[in-house]
Amino acid sequence: MLLVLLGNTASQTADQGIIYDCDTASGHFSSLVLPVPSGGFNIQGKVQVRTLAEVGKWAPLTRLTAVSRLADASDSPTAGAGFMLQALPAKMVDKRAGKGAVQFLQWEEHKAGSRTESEPFGLQPAMQELAFTMRYDGNAIAMSVGGDQTSMIIGQPLSAIRIICSTGEFLYTDLKITPAGQ
Repeated sequence: MLLVLLGNTASQTADQGIIYDCDTASGHFSSLVLPVPSGGFNIQGKVQVRTLAEVGKWAPLTRLTAVSRLADASDSPTAGAGFMLQALPAKMVDKRAGKGAVQFLQWEEHKAGSRTESEPFGLQPAMQELAFTMRYDGNAIAMSVGGDQTSMIIGQPLSAIRIICSTGEFLYTDLKITPAGQ
């Protein structure tokens, strides 16, 4: 099966997984919500910053979060966990830096409808492709992004993954969602 949406592109083949090219203008965002198997599941793929839009009030970022039921794509989940990849012009991080861009990661956790973010980590030149995995066993989620790892107890059923991007282009490749044990 091949699914293609132009603009923000999502396509899927059985062997390769989903490709989602999320490209938004400065100050705008896009969201994709995908169902997950009930009970435990695994998510794997790669994400890469492609371009940065003009940084104003909003910074270029993408989030991938396993979430509880969402009534609407812009809703805040009552439970969930995931990661955020943010990219900035290097001069915003170090005034002596050249023209390049840098990227960094943060873990995020949703409990009782409120989001908590970790301290930023994994600072590196932007445009590096990062592999990620998430494993949810029905109670806790273990995550790895670009070699960094964490786990969180969720304690509630999760029913979807939500990908959000804003103020830039972020490419997800080889995105696969499988039941636990596969």
